[in-house]
Amino acid sequence: MAIQGDRELADPHRSYAVLVGAASYDHASLDELPAVANNLGRLAELFTDATIWGLPQGNCVRLPQPESREEVLDAIHDAARKAEDTLLVYFAGHGLAHPDVNGLLLALPGTDPERAYTALDFDAVRGEVLRTRRDVNRVVILDCCYGGRAFEGGMGGAGRAVQMAEQTRIAGSYLLTASSATRQSQSPPGETYTAFTGELIRLLESGLPDAGELIEATHVYEHLYGELRAKGRPLPQQRLSNTGRTLVFARNRHLAESAPVDDEEQGASPSGTPHVVTGPARTPRELVQEVARSRTADGGAAADALLREWAARRPVQEVAALAALLSAADDRAASGVVNAALSDRGPQAVADYLDALYAVDDEPADAARVLHHAAGQSVDVVAATYKSLRSNGRSAEADRLLSLRTERLSSTDDVLELAGALWSAGLEPEADRVLTAATTDSPEESGRLADALLAIGQQDRAFALYLRTQETVTRRPVPAFVQLLRKMHEAEHEDDAATILEGWIAGAVPPSASSVRPDLRTIAELCAELRSAGLGPDASTVLRRCAAAMSPADLTALAKTLYRQGRGEDSVLLLSMATRTGPVEAAVDFVDSLREMGRPVDANALLDEVGQSSAQDVARLLEGLEERGRTRDRDRLLSAIAAQPAPARLALLREPFLADGRYDEVFTSFGTASGEAFAEVLEQLRDTGSHLDLLALFGYGARRAPADLAARLAWLERGGFPEALALRACLSDRGISAGGRVPTLDKGNLEAVADRLRSPTGLALALAALRALGREEAVRYAARRAAGAWFDSARRLELTLSLRRRGLHGTARVVIKGGSWDAIGHLRATVTGLHGAGFPDDAAYALRCYAVRLGGRAKKLAVSLGLEPPPGPAYFPLLRRSVLDDGDGTAS
Repeated sequence: MAIQGDRELADPHRSYAVLVGAASYDHASLDELPAVANNLGRLAELFTDATIWGLPQGNCVRLPQPESREEVLDAIHDAARKAEDTLLVYFAGHGLAHPDVNGLLLALPGTDPERAYTALDFDAVRGEVLRTRRDVNRVVILDCCYGGRAFEGGMGGAGRAVQMAEQTRIAGSYLLTASSATRQSQSPPGETYTAFTGELIRLLESGLPDAGELIEATHVYEHLYGELRAKGRPLPQQRLSNTGRTLVFARNRHLAESAPVDDEEQGASPSGTPHVVTGPARTPRELVQEVARSRTADGGAAADALLREWAARRPVQEVAALAALLSAADDRAASGVVNAALSDRGPQAVADYLDALYAVDDEPADAARVLHHAAGQSVDVVAATYKSLRSNGRSAEADRLLSLRTERLSSTDDVLELAGALWSAGLEPEADRVLTAATTDSPEESGRLADALLAIGQQDRAFALYLRTQETVTRRPVPAFVQLLRKMHEAEHEDDAATILEGWIAGAVPPSASSVRPDLRTIAELCAELRSAGLGPDASTVLRRCAAAMSPADLTALAKTLYRQGRGEDSVLLLSMATRTGPVEAAVDFVDSLREMGRPVDANALLDEVGQSSAQDVARLLEGLEERGRTRDRDRLLSAIAAQPAPARLALLREPFLADGRYDEVFTSFGTASGEAFAEVLEQLRDTGSHLDLLALFGYGARRAPADLAARLAWLERGGFPEALALRACLSDRGISAGGRVPTLDKGNLEAVADRLRSPTGLALALAALRALGREEAVRYAARRAAGAWFDSARRLELTLSLRRRGLHGTARVVIKGGSWDAIGHLRATVTGLHGAGFPDDAAYALRCYAVRLGGRAKKLAVSLGLEPPPGPAYFPLLRRSVLDDGDGTAS
């Protein structure tokens, strides 16, 4: 094993090479490439030559004119399994692109360009190469064309180069290609080898001056780049990706400096120009003086030619010294010298030139000129120059070079071209830096850049850019827009997808009050595409937003549009959502639309669903059906109501349209149910606080079966239900003799009754029943306790009003007087509440009771309400002795 410093040549006995070539093709559209056969033969000879690499013959596999993709992949698979040091795969032939394939296709002899499956997909090659052991170096050389128009999103130009670089990358490897994605490789007519492989063969045959004993992979690229550029041929690309050690390509056959060339062999200088190259060497200062004399003689043309020739041929450090001398006197001439010196040399020349400048001056003025020149070169040269500068320890200059090149970017293609070159050179952080710095004022260009970033796996940056250009994104054709949403979901960027979708909806679904009509066909198309892409929840979101924002007429039209596009289920979903969020009256039109679509079952289901809405909505819908004479739908809705739980049905009784008993059949079941069923309903309602609403139903039952109600009351009293007292009061109000036994009540169970009845209204009913039963002591005790510990001031006022409305004047005043020592604000609220409810006498009574606590406020309150002011201070002792008439002939 040859070792040089920290470099070593791959062990030939533990390495394998697979050389694949297709020189002729069955399909007429693929040109013959006779040079490919020569490529394979000569490379095999060189790789097995002991002075270059020395592979054993069995370790170098040649596949000229492979018959199938399996033949190629099997050979690479076997070599990858055996390789322990290095695996090299070489392909020469046509490279193809196909609109259905996101990658590079390698044409085999039997390939039909119109049938992608007949070619060898490079992804398959990459997969086999990756089967090698982790510590094996991998070298892939592709001498083929990159079509580049088959990539996702239809990216053109540099966008394809970026994607190609990303798709062909192999971890821990070296990739060398004959051309970029936008150029075809060449097989010049009459030449023995193809353009790219021919230069590689000459390099292996002749070696490199000054490269030492071993040639590194990067040396190969720089040499090929310079030679091909000088000949005006497609430029190669490389990618070096974390090989783990310096990758040595071959031994260097050029072990000594070339012998000096005679003056005659170098040729004459341009006509009229001194022989500055062939003649005696001149120092930079001597040349400056000679140029000054020449410029004086002929005006400068010969002098400029002399400088360009000298700069192109002399070592860069001499040119740097010359440019430094010229800068002070002739800036234009200095610039020409820099351009001439660096234009035809490799990227390393820029780094060497800067080294020479800094050897003369710590802050050379010409450094900026050199970097500006380098920044103006092609992106591949810029990337290679950046690496050379970093290798020479000139990180600051490398960063400045990249900044200068980034400032020149003016379009998406420019950004992608530079990023692709950096990726190809193994400079991922620098490529990311370019993408981050790239900005454009054009939303369309930003969208193109985001598409390209997404295509090469830069999802986070792509999605962030989409969010900044939402207006452009949402104007895309529906299939492309849905494709983007799907990718966001796949990348687990659900929030980004939701934001983009909301933007689309906002533009497509104007508010119902807007004069702009929604594009119903496009909305329906979006829902269909979302369903097809597996994004059902997003389709439901669109329908939900439409249901909330669009008018009933537009919703009906949209439902019909969805139906005509084969999305009947979405029609039903849309109208169901609209029924829950919009005016309930529109449900009748929605039901009619569904029946018109031939979906009567869905129409009835929608009607049943409305029956579960709020009591107010149900009452309005019933009223609307009555007005339209839709008795069949009305009866169906009533049946749905009758099947609902008791609380929902009882809530309907509060609606004016239903409270007059016109739909007795919906509620009568409460009044005629068995005792056990009635008690079960009562327990359900007690937990919701609406159990006393049940008492209103007895008005219906009393008209139908008063005997059953009397029996029910007796049953409840025997079971100890506190509501029995309230029920007795209701029956008494209707003149019904309930019979039954009078419950035994004492202080203990009276408090339990108040607690279980839960409301002041219920307690008022219970007290009315107790009075009807002659239980005055229980009434007065309960009234005093309610005025004190059982209820707060607000509920006490409610109890007072309920008692007053039932004619229990004296009991109501017991409750009023019980709050005499409440907070001032509560006392004032009681007085004003009684007055506002239409009981001015009780308000005046409360004012007298509260005069001590209210003090001077009592008179002001009386005046504000138009009441007689309470007595003056002489009345207070009477209040303190609590000698007050309750208003019903009793004293407290």
